[in-house]
Amino acid sequence: MNSERSPWIVSPRFDLSFFLLGAWLVPILLWAGIGLWGLLTSLLIFRVLDYSHIFVTWPFTFGDRETMTAHGRWYRVGFLAIVILSVLMTTLGRSAQVLWWSVFIYWGAFHIIRQHYGFLRIYQARQGATPELAKAEVGLLYSGTAFPYLLNLSQGWALDPMGDQVFQLPVPAVLAWGALGIFVACAVQVAWGWWCLLRSGRRVGWQRLLHLVLAISNFWVGLLWAGQTNAALAALFITSYHDLQYHGVIWWVGQRRYRRRDSNPFGSLFTARLPLLLVGFVLAAGCLHTLMIGDLSWLPGLEWSRFAFSDEPGPMMYVANFFIGTVAAHYLFDGKMWKMSENPRLRQELDLSRPSGA
Repeated sequence: MNSERSPWIVSPRFDLSFFLLGAWLVPILLWAGIGLWGLLTSLLIFRVLDYSHIFVTWPFTFGDRETMTAHGRWYRVGFLAIVILSVLMTTLGRSAQVLWWSVFIYWGAFHIIRQHYGFLRIYQARQGATPELAKAEVGLLYSGTAFPYLLNLSQGWALDPMGDQVFQLPVPAVLAWGALGIFVACAVQVAWGWWCLLRSGRRVGWQRLLHLVLAISNFWVGLLWAGQTNAALAALFITSYHDLQYHGVIWWVGQRRYRRRDSNPFGSLFTARLPLLLVGFVLAAGCLHTLMIGDLSWLPGLEWSRFAFSDEPGPMMYVANFFIGTVAAHYLFDGKMWKMSENPRLRQELDLSRPSGA
């Protein structure tokens, strides 16, 4: 990390474990676990990993004194607005709940793609990608993830109907094939750009190539193959490795941010040599979230939530939709806390404040 020319976000070992190969293996291993140990084991592990990455955002926002001094009103108002919206949609009845859940689902997919975009931009900054090639790679990422997603929407989620629990957006199939056309065009431009770099003897930056391949491949496998008959598998492929990447970058930035600063009462979660406290925290949070919203109902019938979609309002319906609201708050917070244009401290922690070697 000391060299400004390092092509890695953190280090080869860390990046390969959390951002690249290790992260890509997570959905593969969980998918294999479905056959070996049953749907229960795999989905419980997946849901705990997924929900825990939501709560680990809170020490970085509400627990961080500098963040709350600079943007505290934004985080408090945003969280309160989402909680009020969740209560309101629960009170208005089932149609409003379906609308609320649909916004949550579609926003979540965009949130995941934006994380991959963020990692790509960091790799590009570390490796000094040319503006033309960088734009082509961004287009490749967006079109490559959009194609399987739009294709599934155009087919009503293919062979796995989601019932009345999500509004089916009327997406024309031509949009999906248009995204595929853009993907092919960007792939040609990216391949030509990399070939020119190789021919001139300059560094290609295979780390960001691997990141693109892994991000796009998980969307294609999850939505066009594994998720064709099982919505949980589709979510597993496009979400579980995203969770591992998030935990990795949270721990790394927390190490650098709180090792010498007393700006967070939760700083010890991140500064231990081994992230045992952080692991314990996120596992406890994930288990709590899983039990509170009743998501064990995913296992036998793949119901979205037995409490959130009960026929008559009740206390547990409000509890369930409150926790769904915390996920939506995570989407909102995540779009703010990682904006480097508003957070010079983050640029320093990721060694991006200095110009790249290119």
